[in-house]
Amino acid sequence: MAVPFSGYGMAIGVGKETTWGTAVARGTNWLRAAKWSLARQQIRETIAHLTHGDAGDVQEEFSVREEAGGGISFPLRYVGVQGLILEAIFGLVATTGASPYVHTYTMASTLPSLTLEGRRGNSVISEVFEGCKGKSAVLSCSVGEVATLGVDFMAQTGAVRGASGTPAYGAGEPVAFHQMPTVTFNSVAYTVKSYSLEFANELGRVDELGSLTTAEPGFSGLRTVRLKATLAYRSDTLYVAQNALTSGDVTWTHTGATSPNSLALTLKAATLQSVSDPVETAGYLEQQVEWLGHAAGAVGSCIAVVTNGQSAHSAG
Repeated sequence: MAVPFSGYGMAIGVGKETTWGTAVARGTNWLRAAKWSLARQQIRETIAHLTHGDAGDVQEEFSVREEAGGGISFPLRYVGVQGLILEAIFGLVATTGASPYVHTYTMASTLPSLTLEGRRGNSVISEVFEGCKGKSAVLSCSVGEVATLGVDFMAQTGAVRGASGTPAYGAGEPVAFHQMPTVTFNSVAYTVKSYSLEFANELGRVDELGSLTTAEPGFSGLRTVRLKATLAYRSDTLYVAQNALTSGDVTWTHTGATSPNSLALTLKAATLQSVSDPVETAGYLEQQVEWLGHAAGAVGSCIAVVTNGQSAHSAG
């Protein structure tokens, strides 16, 4: 009996599509990844009539739709192909400067689509999905860890599993926990133990006669960006601010060991949705804090600024 395949060797190839749902080559754009769960599923239902089997059991089904998509997760770096993933979450990227280069990601009214290839561990088998749009995402970092980015994609469809492409990786510096000293809100800087920046892009299927797959999905509700953080409880400043309905930008920056690498994040016009600091232990107390970002005029609710030595936002 053959030894089962293992997850070792898993990688994700990424290509930005020119036309939604038209697959493009991944080339050398590969991620060292920790999770891949994209899959195709055929959804079937029983045909509605009362003359099925003589014993009352189901006799006929029909295809309702094909669903495609799933999640990926990978360690975040200051340079590399993850720039395409950030663009798929935010919607827009603009590059300025010259050595260093500044890549600014902002919220846009439409989202680009990607072709994603998942190399299935050491099986050397892969599956290619087209028309992938970022449905939701979580950028998180905790003490003792490298920052990670997890994204849930909605895809149009996927190809039959076949031979994998050949991964090629960059050597970009990872975004680490000790490179971010504080989070600043309302002119006060706070040290944190962990944070998660959560995007809900509210994409919805567009089902139409003549196709089992979705047409190009768009926003089906209001997009939200939330920052959740855990702090050591040292003051009531945030508790007071929440009850005073205080709002303002929340900012924090990771600065790499290699110049000019940095990742600066801003949650715009944020309001404190909750501040929780129950007393339920004899040890150190913690605060759980949640902010909700708001659009500020033409500026969306969240901005990410990546500074590095690469002229293209997905290079390196």
